[in-house]
Amino acid sequence: MILFLLSFLLAAPLDEKSVCERASHHLLLSNPRVALDEVTTALKDNPHSQKLLATKISILAALQDEGAMLATWTQYHTLFPKAVDDTLLEKMAWATIKKGTSNSSSLIRMEASLAAFYSQDAQGIPLLEKLLDDHNMGLRLFGLYLVSHLRDEIFEKKVLALLISDESIPIQLAAIDALGHMRSEHAYPYLITLLEKETTSSEMRFSILQAICQIRSKIERNDLITLTKSSRAFLRILACEFVLKHTMTDSIDLILPLILDNSKDVQIAAMQTLGALRPKLPPELIVSLKEIAQDESAELAISANYLLLTTDSASEITQKRFAHFLSHHNQETRLLAAAACAHSGSKGVAIAAKALQITDDPLVAINLAILIITQRDERNLPQAIGAIEQGLQTIKGRLDFSVQGLFTFIHIGTDSHLASMPRYPEAKDLACRLSLYSVLASCNAPHIEALLASFLKERSWGITGMAANLLIQEGDASALSIIKKLLQDETLEIRVQAAFLLAISTQDEEALSVLENAYAKAPREMKEQILLGIGAIGSKTSLPFLCIALNEASPILRIRASSAILQCLYH
Repeated sequence: MILFLLSFLLAAPLDEKSVCERASHHLLLSNPRVALDEVTTALKDNPHSQKLLATKISILAALQDEGAMLATWTQYHTLFPKAVDDTLLEKMAWATIKKGTSNSSSLIRMEASLAAFYSQDAQGIPLLEKLLDDHNMGLRLFGLYLVSHLRDEIFEKKVLALLISDESIPIQLAAIDALGHMRSEHAYPYLITLLEKETTSSEMRFSILQAICQIRSKIERNDLITLTKSSRAFLRILACEFVLKHTMTDSIDLILPLILDNSKDVQIAAMQTLGALRPKLPPELIVSLKEIAQDESAELAISANYLLLTTDSASEITQKRFAHFLSHHNQETRLLAAAACAHSGSKGVAIAAKALQITDDPLVAINLAILIITQRDERNLPQAIGAIEQGLQTIKGRLDFSVQGLFTFIHIGTDSHLASMPRYPEAKDLACRLSLYSVLASCNAPHIEALLASFLKERSWGITGMAANLLIQEGDASALSIIKKLLQDETLEIRVQAAFLLAISTQDEEALSVLENAYAKAPREMKEQILLGIGAIGSKTSLPFLCIALNEASPILRIRASSAILQCLYH
């Protein structure tokens, strides 16, 4: 009798609430297939049950069966168009992203990993760990770039392990840079050991020096003395880096003797450090500096002239030496001199204005013009504006920022395309050009709105997730007030590009309607940008729109829609 009743109860159909509860228990016990069978059976008797359909979507999301999940979602959304379940959307978004990280395409794996990063959620941690182990070196580099912006101990240890085990030099350099950004104390002992190895290259030593200065925000004077007295040149350079990075004006006396060091690299580091801090120099040292300023090494001589100029120790000869280097036959020397002049601030304005009148190098002209505009030299302002405008219109190569010690300047970028990081050089060019438009906007340059409109119209950027992340990190927002006016432009492409830039730079919700209205008729490449922009804004009002975008045929569009959903939910 008991067996009969038991079999009757087991055979009796369960109500939808009981089925959903049983399915949840099966999921907890890692039996999603059993859960799916039960819910599918229940749906045959009740195909329009909102609870059962939602549960089935959750199960398919757990299985990462994206096709069936989206088909069921379409059915659910058709029956209940106003039902926007945040928990359900979150599960669907993560299912699409997680499946993307296992795709055979490196581009799709990159997009999915970036979506995990943007989520800033614990569910993304194992996906980013997975990226650091990817067989594609380009994606491991990308992973290091992403996790460098996170401070989780789990990533610090993972990146340090990668630095120790990976034999690829680009990976090792990226790992060192990431550990510096993360201020990883775990990595400090190993970095010191690596710094002291005879086999460590000069390029790697420079990266390690930068990382150590980021990790250690403070150094005792006795330790600094030890560094300046070290027999190893790179440790003496490290002393200069500490003093410069942490503005240790009370330790300038320890750096002054390094101007006469037997290592050219130490001399350059010492002179650039002192030039930035601008102390009063002893008369006998000024005499020595004027001799170094005549050195055959352009880099050494430029650094010496920079120090003389910034510390009010310059003479007419110093100005002539700058003029010589600014018209040098070697472009890198010209650009380095322009950068030194620009970093000298108001001290270099007269030199820059004079050189700007005679230079025929548009890159040199741009770097000098930036100084004139930022220092508000009204007399030479029109010529400086003209130099930047002309450079932006005539220079066809990709612009980028170059860093040599203290000096940063704009030059033609040399980065090549990577299969795993498409559009990366274009994004760097875009960030650099936007910074120049921002300089023009800062001085109310005439025709700036027309110039920006033309720029946006001519450029078909096709910005990828990698590129957008770069723009968020490095883009300059000074020109955005002018870009905002272009939201009303009659040309669709200009409106969308302007809205995209505003979205990723300032999360301006005024851009939202422009992006959403343009989506339906936009080509796929533009759709990718639009979804990135919507995600960056992160407004929950976009969720109904994004629900529709989840059904796109392109896996990248689905991943971007999923990423945008998470950003809207977590905003």
